Amino acid sequence: EAIKYLDSRTKKYYNDILKDVINADSNRIEKLSLMDKMMILIIRQRVSKEEILNMNGEKLLIYAINNGMVGKNRASKNGIRNIYINKNFAKAELEASEKINPIYFHFYKEDGIWKIDLTALFNISNQAMKMLVEQSNQSENEYLLYLIELVSKKAIIETIWQPIELWK
Repeated sequence: EAIKYLDSRTKKYYNDILKDVINADSNRIEKLSLMDKMMILIIRQRVSKEEILNMNGEKLLIYAINNGMVGKNRASKNGIRNIYINKNFAKAELEASEKINPIYFHFYKEDGIWKIDLTALFNISNQAMKMLVEQSNQSENEYLLYLIELVSKKAIIETIWQPIELWK
């Protein structure tokens, strides 16, 4: 149901990230943002090769929503206010627990329907992740692998940094 309210930028992101899940090697992954790295590695950790190869961007997005990779529980308790609209673009401040945070949601009108752009939140998510890495006293990769192992509740798979074609 949520898919119809996500904009083309968000859907393109999941198409692109799926390509990296399938094809990216460790050198490519190292050059990506923290959030992209996390997304690729957690999908490789939690989803089988067969499932990945049978996904498209939309199926990956649905998987992410259904498996807690897109924070639907927190989002459902928040609201927006101070909405600014300019033609087919809108932005609104996040309202959480009666506070206005310096976080803006972006919306685009596509096919006559306002849709949210989740990619607009990635910059702030990357900044928050960098702060967590710094506080952990671990390297970026050590911290990511620690989080992924914690969330998946299983040891990191040995092929996590390899393109899918190299998996057994």
